[in-house]
Amino acid sequence: MAAGPLPLGIAAFAVVKLAGYTLAGRTLNRANHVTRPRPLAFGAGRTLLGIIAGVSYATILARFGVHRSEVWYYVNLFPVRQLEWLLMLVLFYPRSDRRRYIDSTLGTFWSYVLDVPAVALAWVIPGGFWIC
Repeated sequence: MAAGPLPLGIAAFAVVKLAGYTLAGRTLNRANHVTRPRPLAFGAGRTLLGIIAGVSYATILARFGVHRSEVWYYVNLFPVRQLEWLLMLVLFYPRSDRRRYIDSTLGTFWSYVLDVPAVALAWVIPGGFWIC
């Protein structure tokens, strides 16, 4: 199952991801020498996209018998996250002269780093929540 029933678990997951993606937006703004988009808007958009893509991804893989506890779940998640980051970069930084594939790869690794506290919270909060 992709999500636990408790709103506290969902909120904790979303706060970790929102904070991390907002920091990523701030870093991207500095790298691109721009003040817009607002880092919080980027973080909120990336968090929302991640939740939508994550629920879809978990649902599809569960139908094939692949669950979060299996290594293939995380291996197959890499290209999904890569596409999520590419979409965010195109939408939020359309005039960037940076190489998007590098930024999307770095963003993908950042998403995996943010999973650590999100998964840790799932151990602490009964019925916690974890998706991309």
